[in-house]
Amino acid sequence: MKRIALTMMLIMAMGLVSQGYPLVGGNGVVNCTVFGAFKSILPLDHENKNVIMNVDMGLVGLDGNPVLANYTMVDGNDRIYGAIRGYCRDVQPGRRILGFVVPREAVIKTVRVEPVEGAPFTIEWPDLPEANDGDVYLRYYGAVEKGFQVEKGSVTLDVGLTNNLSYPLPISPENFSLEDQWGWRYVEATGFSPHVLGPNESGREWITFDPISPLSRPARLEFRCATDRSLWIQIGDTVDMVDAISESSRSGCSICDAAEPVDPNSPKGRVAATRERLAMVKGNIS
Repeated sequence: MKRIALTMMLIMAMGLVSQGYPLVGGNGVVNCTVFGAFKSILPLDHENKNVIMNVDMGLVGLDGNPVLANYTMVDGNDRIYGAIRGYCRDVQPGRRILGFVVPREAVIKTVRVEPVEGAPFTIEWPDLPEANDGDVYLRYYGAVEKGFQVEKGSVTLDVGLTNNLSYPLPISPENFSLEDQWGWRYVEATGFSPHVLGPNESGREWITFDPISPLSRPARLEFRCATDRSLWIQIGDTVDMVDAISESSRSGCSICDAAEPVDPNSPKGRVAATRERLAMVKGNIS
């Protein structure tokens, strides 16, 4: 139980379950809150074709007491999965981590809740975060739990790319970087072998950034290719985030150029000041 609680605290502290959450629903008798979802490795699945889709969910009655229920998940291909008892665990009374064994590529569409009190109801999932410039599409499918260490953190992300260009697009882990809530960028990524996406071809990979500070909360993921094409996508919370900014170069950001002055005493201003100090520190180090 202590390991489960520690793992969940680290995942939540790293900002990997914030995109579009919480989700809420109910039937007038019970209230349901979904705090997030993440994948984890399925034990003994050596071919790595399936994963455990973990859903962090609270279900309580109007009096605040826990309510029992059965759960089924529907993915984007309308395949149905039941929660596996052996992969479900209690966090606190009324809050559980539900475990569904699904194909590695599965995307949650809905979760159906059948409580012992009142009628069944369905929780619908939001669309996947995406950034594109009309030619290349970057999609974020969520975080993958692969174990954490207290003295250092690591994060693995499930990411997809689509190449709508008329020519092949080389991709490798070096094309990706991760920015935390303070604007610090992690660039040492691993996870897959360099390869080429052909015209009108899509690919999906797991990307690992290791190590990162356990205090960092991943906020933005960047894909940059050799043509200086750059796509940013929001994967976590930050004060002054602009969702899915696509830019052809660093110097050509019309959104940034047209930004209004920021109050230095506001949360947004304090984050901007912190980023400036971090930039000075990185400059001194280099």
